[in-house]
Amino acid sequence: MTDWIPTLPESRQPIYLRLADAIEKAIISSELAPGAKLPPQRNLAFDLGVTLGTVTRAYQTARERGLLTGEVGRGTFVRNGEEAESSNLSSNSDPVFGMLGKRYSSTPQSKGPLIFSSTSAPNVGQMEAIKATFENTVAKDEHRLIDYVRRLPPSWSEAGARWLSMGGWQPNPESTFATNGADPAILAAMATVAAPGERIVMETPTYKCAAQAIGLIGRIPIAGQCDEEGLRPDEFERLCARQHPRAVFLMPALQNPTLATMSETRRREIVEIARRHNVWIIEDNVYGSLLDDHFTPLAALAPERTFHLSSLSKAVAAGLRVGWMNCPPGQAARAASAHKLLAGPKSFMQAQLGAEIVLSGAADDIRKNVKEELAGRHALTCRYLEGFEFSSNPHMPFFWIKLPEQWSSSSFVKAAEAHGIRVDSEDEYKPVRSETQLHRVRIGVSAVPDRDKLEQGLTVLSNLLHNGAASYETFA
Repeated sequence: MTDWIPTLPESRQPIYLRLADAIEKAIISSELAPGAKLPPQRNLAFDLGVTLGTVTRAYQTARERGLLTGEVGRGTFVRNGEEAESSNLSSNSDPVFGMLGKRYSSTPQSKGPLIFSSTSAPNVGQMEAIKATFENTVAKDEHRLIDYVRRLPPSWSEAGARWLSMGGWQPNPESTFATNGADPAILAAMATVAAPGERIVMETPTYKCAAQAIGLIGRIPIAGQCDEEGLRPDEFERLCARQHPRAVFLMPALQNPTLATMSETRRREIVEIARRHNVWIIEDNVYGSLLDDHFTPLAALAPERTFHLSSLSKAVAAGLRVGWMNCPPGQAARAASAHKLLAGPKSFMQAQLGAEIVLSGAADDIRKNVKEELAGRHALTCRYLEGFEFSSNPHMPFFWIKLPEQWSSSSFVKAAEAHGIRVDSEDEYKPVRSETQLHRVRIGVSAVPDRDKLEQGLTVLSNLLHNGAASYETFA
């Protein structure tokens, strides 16, 4: 192993990029020879006084530049000339697997708008672990990639049960199946429990794709009024008594977009009403995966009627498109069939990759780094929003902002877009048409490539908030 400790220049550039540049410079100058083994990431992080995630991200960036190679259990090495030439050849000849060795930037170079409307997991160097798992899966199970998935490996359900568990609740793997992300799981659960024309209660405001899913399959959304803890029990009781819904869709842990979280008392009240009126519960816990393990899900309180779902999109990587759903007894086969018919069969590569990342412990390591990065972005964003009313959480990827006087939600969204920034209007989160105006917008802080870009966008948004609607001129 090479005893190499670089000196990083002072710069506004992110530390991981400075470290990746230092690796490239050392290779060019022959300070790092072809085939040299780099220091273990944890050791280098200690020597440099930075986080493990920073070094992981730097190694990933250098690997994407074609400078490094590595194997799980062996370490990270400087590529030799033959490897680099072979990598370039494979990247030109094979558009899929060859790109793993092709040099490209991990930071999007698009000159399009800054995306403050997404909440995908930020880049914390997770591609190093994902690529290693991908390559191992292809090498080990290549014969499984040329055929349909005819039998579901037990490991897929075991991984799902592990990822969904929280607050002392351990779901049964036999009632858990892999999905193509959270959205298809929501769609499948709704189709499983409600027939066309039947009603489903939704918090208002709520996740926009869930409301769209209800309309797509011919079910009818009912808007339930909320308070600071989410759906009000008296409102839920009234809707159940008068409109007889078949199901209720809830996000009890850090609701999207309000960030409301139900107390245990509130959760028990909702469960008791659902039992009394025989209403199914669809529990979306995709943001709950970013919470510390203390929240008891609805599925633990009412396992006989709760479909509990989550995915890797917020805590690991959105592009994997892997999730899981735990079902009430006797409902898993029906829900899995609905998922297949509505969202298509599961991809072996996706489901196997997701399962191995979870079962190996890599997902937990990535989640820890994601939460650390989100906490840093949260602190930065709070500085720019000082003096304004908003809801947030240090481990959450978005803010729910109350706009100052004169701004409407739609006009603020247009003003931000005119400055090259996409944010979400409150109308995106209304399950039904409503005259109620909250005068809020949601901004996501995780999908922006890095903190420099985040700060660039926050400067614009802060100026718009401070200067008011009069600062934005529209033309008829």
